[in-house]
Amino acid sequence: MRNPSSPPLLRASDIHVAFRRGGLLHRRQHPVLQGLSMTLEEGCCLGIVGESGSGKSTLGRVLVGLLRPDRGEVAVDGKNLYGTGRGASFHPCSVVFQDYVTSVNPRFSVEEIIAEPLRKGRDGARDRKERVLALLEKVGLSSDLLRRRPHQLSGGQLQRICIARAVASRPRFILLDEATSSLDVSVQVQVMDLLAELRRDEGLSLLFITHDLTAVTYLCDAVLFMNDGRIVERVDDLSRLHAVGDIHSRRLLDAATPL
Repeated sequence: MRNPSSPPLLRASDIHVAFRRGGLLHRRQHPVLQGLSMTLEEGCCLGIVGESGSGKSTLGRVLVGLLRPDRGEVAVDGKNLYGTGRGASFHPCSVVFQDYVTSVNPRFSVEEIIAEPLRKGRDGARDRKERVLALLEKVGLSSDLLRRRPHQLSGGQLQRICIARAVASRPRFILLDEATSSLDVSVQVQVMDLLAELRRDEGLSLLFITHDLTAVTYLCDAVLFMNDGRIVERVDDLSRLHAVGDIHSRRLLDAATPL
């Protein structure tokens, strides 16, 4: 059981990000994230929901170390993700993206894709192979796929491969950035069932970025609503989701359709 006095797994404090827009002579700073703070507790699946342009994907990039904020701090297990001297070996998280096709090297086999993060470790080739086979089984795929290339797989199979790769390095948390939205509805349900099973078996902590509130209610413990670079509402008890007060949160809720 988690010690209540210990820091959260992930904490973002007063995050500011602005992008430059406009022509050469009249470039202006456009704020994308504006003083945003949030936490992710260990073992939790936290949904981050917002309409297009709300800043949710930019927040995701900040939280996994892909985009340094202009101001603010991101800490994983109390350690500053962007701290001085934090080297390439500090990779506490993995990412599963929406576009599974461009997320993998088209020349790699399934085995090479899943083993990619394992090559940074100390395991030998035999141990890596055993880990890959175990992960394939965990994501519900046959070892017969080991030598196949991405173009020989269905969308659902390839996204399962991406999930296996994300789990391979035993990250502290995984970011799912619209990871189910490009799949057929029936495949979405299968992938979310898989993620729920991996949460239970592997003790995964997840950040699930999406515009689909139905998917959030299927998988998440809590949800953040974003609009215009800010968190406008947080719901920690999804049985109270119907009681959201913010107008943008309500609009997303009203648009949700059952899977």
